[in-house]
Amino acid sequence: MQTFVGIIGFLGIVGFTSWEGGLHKSSAKQYTPIVMTETTNTIPGLEFLTFVLESLVDDRDELKVDGRIDDLGILLTVQVSDRDMGKLIGKGGQTVKALRTLIRVIGGNSNQRINIKILEPDGSSHSPSPV
Repeated sequence: MQTFVGIIGFLGIVGFTSWEGGLHKSSAKQYTPIVMTETTNTIPGLEFLTFVLESLVDDRDELKVDGRIDDLGILLTVQVSDRDMGKLIGKGGQTVKALRTLIRVIGGNSNQRINIKILEPDGSSHSPSPV
């Protein structure tokens, strides 16, 4: 019997691995994949991304995570406070790159293309760089 196990680590969850035994049950949490069906309104990755970002940011009141399904796939839009933007992006963009990778894995499991869009915080003093 195959079980899915979430390994706890960086950002709360590093990834999901299929194990057929040999892993001590108290060191991992059981995971049941969420698959979007016709009867549910669940957007794959939305609940996971919200959980991770709530753990990461300080201003949870200003955290907004929205999901939208269109012809190109699923778009998860994230908005955080100006103070938490650095935490979200991370040094050299490593944190957001890791989140995008994990979200794409979730999308692959549900045969959906999932992208993350990060919106500028309200009242941000950052000006876009010239192209």
